[in-house]
Amino acid sequence: MLRRRALTIIPSTGPIGPIATIVIGALIAVLLSTQTKANPPTGAPLTEQVQSTQGELKEVSAHIKKLKKLIAKLSKQRSQTEKQLALLETDISDKHKAMRKQETLMSATQAELKGLAHQMSALVEAKKQSENAIEQGITQAYQISSKSSVNLFLNQQDPSESVRELTYFRYYIEAHKSQLEQHEMLLNEITAVEIQLKQKLAEEKSITENLKQQNAEIIRQQKNRSQKLAKLKRDEASHKGSLNKFQRKRKELNAVLAILNKRIVAQKSSVSAAFSKQKGKLLWPIAPKHQGQAVFNRDRSGLSITTAPYSPVRAIFQGEVVFADWLRGYGLLVIVQHDDDYLSLYAHNLVIEKSVGDKVSAGDTIARAGDNSGSDQAKLYFELRRSGKSVNPKLWLAKHR
Repeated sequence: MLRRRALTIIPSTGPIGPIATIVIGALIAVLLSTQTKANPPTGAPLTEQVQSTQGELKEVSAHIKKLKKLIAKLSKQRSQTEKQLALLETDISDKHKAMRKQETLMSATQAELKGLAHQMSALVEAKKQSENAIEQGITQAYQISSKSSVNLFLNQQDPSESVRELTYFRYYIEAHKSQLEQHEMLLNEITAVEIQLKQKLAEEKSITENLKQQNAEIIRQQKNRSQKLAKLKRDEASHKGSLNKFQRKRKELNAVLAILNKRIVAQKSSVSAAFSKQKGKLLWPIAPKHQGQAVFNRDRSGLSITTAPYSPVRAIFQGEVVFADWLRGYGLLVIVQHDDDYLSLYAHNLVIEKSVGDKVSAGDTIARAGDNSGSDQAKLYFELRRSGKSVNPKLWLAKHR
């Protein structure tokens, strides 16, 4: 279904003058410098593909940039975690050394305590023997004293002999008593040392237990850091995998973009070459059966073609409609761009059948000839321009009409 541009039919203001010529020249210049370059008519499908590919490439590049930042962040975190793990391993090693040292000290303290226990056992035995000896000495002294008293009473013993025996037992008892006191002192000293050693052992046990707790905490931290490091490595590897995929995708898209650009260039060249080869072969804008007189306007290098009102105006070659509106001096005007160089103009139409942006093929009806003056005859004004300059259309149109 054809798209029709809603336009008010306004008659031409009279003969085409210099002002109209200047206006159409400026219009052509604008069309050539902007629209034709922004939207090449012959490459529109490829251009759309290029734009789509460029959009996708932009998204992929944004993903790559984001992933690179994320990977750099993960790499930094991984490096920090590895350093923390190294410090924790050093702490664990130091704690093990400290615990081994404490265990050595505890073993030495326990050996001292064991030695003291042996000494105490020997002293207790010696003390017991001394106590037994003293007890025996006292018993014997008592017996001698009692016997001596009876013997003296009965005059059966020399008193000096009894005195000597009692003196001997007194010395015996005093000697054992002195030894007993020494044992007692040693036992007191050993007991004091034992108390100190037990306190020392308790402190060493407390230190060892504290070291064990610290070591357990470090091992717990080490486990957590190791799990974190493993996760960071997995995440980093995963993101690197995604990055590689996006980089491959970007490479593919760049390759596709290069191919599309080459095709556009080739297409432009082929279309331009194709139009160049149409010299003397182009369709007439008014079909021969509808044509009257065709007069060449030397002042403007265009053709005025007489025809019946409402006759179909045809595109002379494939292209894109770049202008479809009223213009002073030209009435309802349609301009078709065929490539980057060539434009065809169709002026003084009664109705415009196409809109700006429409693609046309050779022979498509783009307008209807005539104006609203009520005349039974209409004139289509036709021009062909190359790089904005008018060329003689008779040299390009087919010799037979």
